[in-house]
Amino acid sequence: MNDGIENLFKKDIFSKPGPNYFATPNGYIDTIVEVINESYQSIMDNDERNVRVFCVEGNELNSRNFLVDVKGEKYFIKRIHQDAFDKVVRISCLHRFLSSDLPVPTIINSDKNDSYAQHKDDYYIMMTCVDGVYFDGCRAQPLDSIAQSFSSLHSKIESFDDKSISFSNIEYTVGDEVDLWSFVLKKKDCLGNYLTADAADLIVESIDTVEKELSFTNFYNISAIMMQGLSLTHIDWHPYNLLINNDMVSGILDIESICKSYFEISIAFGAYKILRQYLIYNKYDRNSVKAIKSYIEQASPKPISMAELKKYAKLELLRRIFIILRFAFIKSDNRWTYVLPMHLAGLSETDYIFE
Repeated sequence: MNDGIENLFKKDIFSKPGPNYFATPNGYIDTIVEVINESYQSIMDNDERNVRVFCVEGNELNSRNFLVDVKGEKYFIKRIHQDAFDKVVRISCLHRFLSSDLPVPTIINSDKNDSYAQHKDDYYIMMTCVDGVYFDGCRAQPLDSIAQSFSSLHSKIESFDDKSISFSNIEYTVGDEVDLWSFVLKKKDCLGNYLTADAADLIVESIDTVEKELSFTNFYNISAIMMQGLSLTHIDWHPYNLLINNDMVSGILDIESICKSYFEISIAFGAYKILRQYLIYNKYDRNSVKAIKSYIEQASPKPISMAELKKYAKLELLRRIFIILRFAFIKSDNRWTYVLPMHLAGLSETDYIFE
């Protein structure tokens, strides 16, 4: 089983220590200071020299994150695009619902006692800043806390019953993927017209792997998982969405990734992302296999076989690969092709993690 593993579990975008912050363009600094002056006077002393603003490293759709230091007190501000008010409402409700029982950043009300502020059409949510670093995988000790936090989060959101809040659904459909993959195969000699050169070469190299995994996952016959039904679940459980302090989870981030999907896929993909990070720094041996099994037992409230986890993790990896290809081929948008190597490698890495 160890044949070929030397080419897997390489460092990826989630292997860089963090959180990381970088200098904020002056225009953003002025905007954030204006937001605080207008809506959060309770933490401002009218001296703008006491405010420092940093951008939080990372890519997000329809939002941007900032770290704000006001007189030595740190806060987290999320700017959300004016067209995504439903996201504002969803984030606000989920944070309030979860923060009493889980290490989720607490929302700070505006001076109007709202959970958000509005400035020049965009929306801003201010939260407490949680101490901690991203899970780096170097040590096994945080795995227990991460698994238990996953289980606790999902136990809690099972009781979320606010019917006024809309959630996006993640479905696993057939037709579009079949058509898109057929198109990719037809265009394999000129993929450079649609993708970056590196991405085009990688797709050509990976055709056999993708074909094999499409067959393995029964990607076009997933009625079994669909019978389980959609439920609220965190679909993006990865090292950069967790803060660790003294080997314990001190912060659960990216609450907006809670959506309606399939719990089995969520736990499988989340386990893959956490455990691959662990295997970057730890040899694949009896001890690591024990750590893997322990994580899964603690994260899942019900038994789930390694074979099922492997299938569901691959299914989510394929869904993400097709999203990137759809952006590139249909929308001429190559912003996300840089993560293709990570997802394609995952199709093989899951064979080891869920052996």
